[in-house]
Amino acid sequence: MLDKLIEEGRLLHQRIEEHFRSGAEALPPEERISVPELEAWYKGVSHVLESQFGIESVEARLWREGLERIRKESWEGVGRLRH
Repeated sequence: MLDKLIEEGRLLHQRIEEHFRSGAEALPPEERISVPELEAWYKGVSHVLESQFGIESVEARLWREGLERIRKESWEGVGRLRH
């Protein structure tokens, strides 16, 4: 199951790169990455890690901490202009 999620993650990463390379509006709606799609993948990985290693395992804890950091850092940049 984890291998399948890793492969799905690689495909999502490729789609995200394409999304940002051409600009969000350049892609048709069915090719854009949605927040619910990404959140569903995160949830799947969380579930597998917790099932395989335990809720309080190092693996699950690192994953949760990484998600918290990603979310915090992504929101910190909202509204900022880069020059």
